[in-house]
Amino acid sequence: MANIKLLCLLAILITISNGTSLATSSTLTLTQKGNIAYSPLVDSFPFSTPTPTPSPSPEPTVTPIPTPRPEPTAKPALKIDCKSSATESNLKVTLTGTLTYNKTAIPGASIYLSFSADSGNRWENFSLVQTRSDGGFGALWIPNATGNYLLNAQWEGNSTLHWMNTTVNLSLMPDSAGNVFSIASNSSISRLNYTAATQTISFNTNGTSSTTGYIHVCIPKTLMKDAQSLKVNIDGKPIAFAFSSEDQDDVWVISCVYTQSEHTFTLQIPLIEILSPATTPWIVIVIAIALLIAFGAIVVVIRRRRRTAATVASILKQNRGQ
Repeated sequence: MANIKLLCLLAILITISNGTSLATSSTLTLTQKGNIAYSPLVDSFPFSTPTPTPSPSPEPTVTPIPTPRPEPTAKPALKIDCKSSATESNLKVTLTGTLTYNKTAIPGASIYLSFSADSGNRWENFSLVQTRSDGGFGALWIPNATGNYLLNAQWEGNSTLHWMNTTVNLSLMPDSAGNVFSIASNSSISRLNYTAATQTISFNTNGTSSTTGYIHVCIPKTLMKDAQSLKVNIDGKPIAFAFSSEDQDDVWVISCVYTQSEHTFTLQIPLIEILSPATTPWIVIVIAIALLIAFGAIVVVIRRRRRTAATVASILKQNRGQ
């Protein structure tokens, strides 16, 4: 019995010894609420956490920078001309032109045509045309009124030829009878005037000095039967070079070239044209009335002379009878 008690006492001592050892090797930490917070032993090993393998970043896509195309230096020749109709009631302008390079036609090119009524501040397209096999093109433009305009033709160019545009000045003026005069030129045009009493057309031009200028003047055929009888003066003197004339529809087209600067042009229709019935019908009426008056006066004089002669003969006959 005593041995059993000794064994129990020895077991109790061993248990107490083990508890003391545990208390010295591990510390319990309490949270603010009094719960035990786990703290690993000094010599313990944590569970291993596998390190994630990073996925490869996608390589950025490189956008190629296009190589700028150099602007072609070769320039084509773009020429335009315009002519008007003869009457204000049927006012229209025919525009023609050519596109060439080294005197070779450029066919199938798109030409944009536009006009400006305010000296180029604002442009309005009125047609898009294609050049023919000979490089020529044309279009019809109907202006809303007479006045001063700029007409422009433009080609956008291609991979070998530079873009090109050209402009022509156009001035339209009616007279009191409804006829229309027009001047087309690469010079600026001002002070276009027509004097019916003297059949004189006058206007001023201005352009870059020492360069070549040209004018195309449209005169209604009702005012001039023969273009060769026209007199053209520049700055008060007859032009030192010949002008050309073209019979086109209802107008005569008078053309000439000159050295540009400030000039005054005067076109004089001869007197024989002034007296034509189509030119000034009121002159014909005055002449007809004058002829009638003169004829009447002659008839009266003849009749009076006949009466006088009859009276004298009667008197002479009576005297002979006595």
